[in-house]
Amino acid sequence: MQKLLLSMHPLFSNPDSLTLSLTSDTLPNMVLKSLVDSGSSDSFIYSVFVQTQHLPAYGIPPIKLRLIDGTSNSVISQALDLQIHFPTGESRN
Repeated sequence: MQKLLLSMHPLFSNPDSLTLSLTSDTLPNMVLKSLVDSGSSDSFIYSVFVQTQHLPAYGIPPIKLRLIDGTSNSVISQALDLQIHFPTGESRN
């Protein structure tokens, strides 16, 4: 099974301390190592990964991405429906 790192913060002393290994039926031969961000209101995925894996993203009305300090320098203009499976066996779209 191929492993893939989706997101990682370089300042953590233990790079696995805030990550979770997920799987998806859409990408059956990969373990998706994801960053857990308990302050985030939604889930995000790296756009280059979506493109390289040929995942079916679709356009949405632009949404300004706001950071915790209130600043905004990015706009979200695409979405993806991807069911993920947690190590507990639970699933989420």
